[in-house]
Amino acid sequence: MTKQIVHLTSKYSVGCTFLDWSLHWLSGKNNTISVESNNPHPLTSDPVRDNIAHNNYKKIHPGRLVTIKETIKKLKKIDYNDLITIYWHADRLTSSDDTVDIRNRNNELIIEAWNWLCSQGYLGIFLEFPGPKMYLDQPRETADIYGNVFDNHKQVLFADFKILFPDKEVPSNIWDLREQYALNLRPYEELPLIVDIDRNYPHYYLTTNDWYFNGQEHIRNIMKFIGKDIDESRWNHWVTVYQKWSALQKKIINFCNNVESFVKDIVDGNDNEIGPLTLRQEVIIQHLLMYKYNLNLKTWQLESFPNNTKDLHNLLEPNIHNLENIYDR
Repeated sequence: MTKQIVHLTSKYSVGCTFLDWSLHWLSGKNNTISVESNNPHPLTSDPVRDNIAHNNYKKIHPGRLVTIKETIKKLKKIDYNDLITIYWHADRLTSSDDTVDIRNRNNELIIEAWNWLCSQGYLGIFLEFPGPKMYLDQPRETADIYGNVFDNHKQVLFADFKILFPDKEVPSNIWDLREQYALNLRPYEELPLIVDIDRNYPHYYLTTNDWYFNGQEHIRNIMKFIGKDIDESRWNHWVTVYQKWSALQKKIINFCNNVESFVKDIVDGNDNEIGPLTLRQEVIIQHLLMYKYNLNLKTWQLESFPNNTKDLHNLLEPNIHNLENIYDR
């Protein structure tokens, strides 16, 4: 057995951590290596918590181009003859210690990092995200059952508000925060990150649709691509964990695909259960009501939306904001 370094990335945080874990689990490993030392990390048998695969899984996850190169240099010196994966953070990649502006990601840096790693002879895996962009508007770690993530979701949105809208005063309550986001959100705009990687290097390319809906076939192909046999004694357990994880992603995609009909049911007063909703999903619904129907909701002191479209219909009121016409109404 020899040391093998494989690198993987995606334009956004859309499933690479679960893919990273899968490579180690299915190859039969019980530990992963640390960049800092030869001390191994125990490999969890199930990394899924809420909607993400970050539970007790220690990954090598550099976020700067210089750190990627430093990481490779360190890994070459480590006495470890087995699979090593590097999931580098494309959507937050910077050249050095620069602060990342999430409104202006650097496409050229991502291409440079990809080309450098591939040119060193390391096999690459690229997880493409074709959309919908609305998926990215829903932080996955807060998109599970509403009650047990609500406080965390509020913290995420309040923190992001300071970054995205530095010239605006941060609202002091959740209903004003929700409305400010609804006014500024553009769920159908073009994806800000367009990466044209060099496809001539040896690599495995798959889309998030491939990974979410047909992952069992693709993971076998990926393992074959990197030259690793699957430990078949671990296959059934992996399938169980994968199905749990992919169902969470499909839940978000289902909202994206059906939110227009949900909003139409609210406007028409139809009786349809659509909850529990996350706070960001509430933002999207309120945005569409304002911009597509010139309506708003009576949300003063409303911590969370009702789960039924008819109940939401009863909260409708005319929109009073002067809005730009971003949709054909």
